[in-house]
Amino acid sequence: THLGFLCFDRFNTIDSKVRRFYQIPDSNPGFRRVKIEQYFRHIYHSNAIEGNTLTLAQTRSILETRLAVGGKSLMEQNEVLGLDAALRFLNSTLLRGHHTTITLSTIFELHRHILSFVDPSEAGNLRRTQVFIADHNPPPPEAVLDLMTELVSWLNGDQLSDVHPIELAALTHWKLVYIHPFYDGNGRTARLLMNLILMRAGLPPAIIKLEDRLAYYEHLKTANDGDVRPFIRFIGSFNCVLVNN
Repeated sequence: THLGFLCFDRFNTIDSKVRRFYQIPDSNPGFRRVKIEQYFRHIYHSNAIEGNTLTLAQTRSILETRLAVGGKSLMEQNEVLGLDAALRFLNSTLLRGHHTTITLSTIFELHRHILSFVDPSEAGNLRRTQVFIADHNPPPPEAVLDLMTELVSWLNGDQLSDVHPIELAALTHWKLVYIHPFYDGNGRTARLLMNLILMRAGLPPAIIKLEDRLAYYEHLKTANDGDVRPFIRFIGSFNCVLVNN
């Protein structure tokens, strides 16, 4: 494990609060409103981190009415629809009991939904060219399939049985972003995969907010440089905030 006792104390606090959180019945009107609002925020912030300029109110309007918002690009609005499709797939299929193992197909399907309205030709397909991003040179395209296969094998390995879901989710997020397997949509896919792991463990999703974008990328860079602990703590902090609220 990558963390000290301080984080385990924090994780135990989250676990106890989550148990109380899930004692609230689904029929509770306030609880239902919170879940719906969190859904809108999930989509808004994940797109906004990548540079999408739609506001939370505009994102909500697109999702509720399925009508275009004036003065905004079609691509940005399609990014909202794509992430909505991916989250619906996650909630309706991947969180059901018979889908217990995360496979390459799971990750490809999440990505396919994310880009389905934006770039169908790239949706669900590994990149075929070298990409260059700030502070990180991802592996060459010919190495991507093997690295993704290794990631999935690691993710389903017995050695992770005693790793806390928050740590596992954060590590998986970082590893996927490091590989950068797709031409576009890597961050959104990594955040959804992370939240799939958290939600399967009975934890709320970690919604990284637009205002935390700089810290988010700084912690990812630190992880790429060899110390993933700050990133794990960073992800854990979002669960702390959510269960406290």
